[in-house]
Amino acid sequence: MFPWSVNLNGGGYSFELVYEFFRYVDPATLPTSTPTPTGTSTPTPTGTPTSTPTPTPTHTPPPPCQITGSVTLQGRTNHSSTRIGANTTFETTTDASGRFTLTGLPPGNYRLTASHAGYLSAEANPVQCLSGQSTELPRTTLAGGNANDDHEISLIDLVIVGAAYDTCTGQPHFDSRADINGSGCIDILDLSLVGINYGRTAPTGWSKSLPEKPGLVVRSNDFSRSPPPYSEHWRLPLRRAIMSRLTSASTSR
Repeated sequence: MFPWSVNLNGGGYSFELVYEFFRYVDPATLPTSTPTPTGTSTPTPTGTPTSTPTPTPTHTPPPPCQITGSVTLQGRTNHSSTRIGANTTFETTTDASGRFTLTGLPPGNYRLTASHAGYLSAEANPVQCLSGQSTELPRTTLAGGNANDDHEISLIDLVIVGAAYDTCTGQPHFDSRADINGSGCIDILDLSLVGINYGRTAPTGWSKSLPEKPGLVVRSNDFSRSPPPYSEHWRLPLRRAIMSRLTSASTSR
């Protein structure tokens, strides 16, 4: 204890220090606490939900089909190079035996044509081709004698063959159009093809049989030339021969 004595107006007063370590502190001198700033939370933007597209179903095409068959050429033993077309979109050619195969066709109905130079074309329509299957067509034979390929066997074809008759490749007057059977020479066989099918037009039916009766009867001596060097004079005038055969053919039907 540390007593204090104070004289106030002549009176005596005594004070006693109760707390030894008590002291007065001026509030102005107290340090002011600086508040720690609280950070403002920045909201994280929420992404716009993206819708997952529904996958488009993939179209699986049906398995393809094929069409096979056999096309022979009248008067020939080599039946190759006949063009086979399907709807003008797909095509192939025959082999030496006349066989053909159209592969990779979308299923459906097709119009088939078979054509070869010097012959009337044939047509099959419609031909059904089923998915994953093979369609076999019956064999057909193309009619020969259409020397100028105008889809009709007529007097013009007879004149073409007659004018080149009895000539071979490399000789004067030889005309490859008249060599219907592809032998390299124009002879009675080529004339016969024109005569047998005279008057027929294309396209013919696919499995339609060839005519039993010739449309025009021709003989080799009707179109033989004079002996070499092959003068331009016929043994029998061409016009007379043609008219005679036409008359004969019309009366025999």
